[in-house]
Formats: sequence, structure tokens, C-alpha cells
Amino acid sequence: DATVANLKVYKKNITKDKVFNEIKNYLNSDNPWINRFGYVMLLEYFIEEKYIEEIFQFAISTLP
Repeated sequence: DATVANLKVYKKNITKDKVFNEIKNYLNSDNPWINRFGYVMLLEYFIEEKYIEEIFQFAISTLP
């Protein structure tokens, strides 16, 4: 979690939407540590009205 908190994920040529789409790839990984990284990134940077519905839908769809 400390790693995510110290990341600087936004650059001038990278939009928040592009980062969000990349994180969705992490959530599809078979590696649980990569999944965890993706969910922590979402919690740290994307808990806002624009993304919250999609986050919940994705989380529900990936339940075992």
C-alpha cells in the first residue's frame, strides 16, 4: 500500500481515464498480488463519482 501511496501516476500526456483502463488489466490478472495492487490503486486514486459505479460492477463480476 505504501508503494501505491507514493506513486506519481499522472503525467501531462497520460489522462486519468487511461490510467483507469490500465488498472482494469491488473484486476484481470491471475496473480493475486497484481490484483491487490490494482484494487489499492483504485482506492487511492479513483474513489469518485465518475468511476465508482464501474469499480463496483467490476468487483462484483470478479467474485468467485
